[in-house]
Amino acid sequence: MTLTELARALESIGISPATVALGGHADYAWSVEQSPEGAWEVYWYERGTKRMPAFSSSGA
Repeated sequence: MTLTELARALESIGISPATVALGGHADYAWSVEQSPEGAWEVYWYERGTKRMPAFSSSGA
């Protein structure tokens, strides 16, 4: 799934774009970024700190 596909999926279930920062981070939002190796990192970003990070094992 690409970030564009994820954005569409989140929008389709009513999740505001202000709630999730795709491809980067924003204060007081969930962030989704892809590493150069293809793994996804999801975390809550608050006051310059990544909180509750989770990683996928691959880009699949």
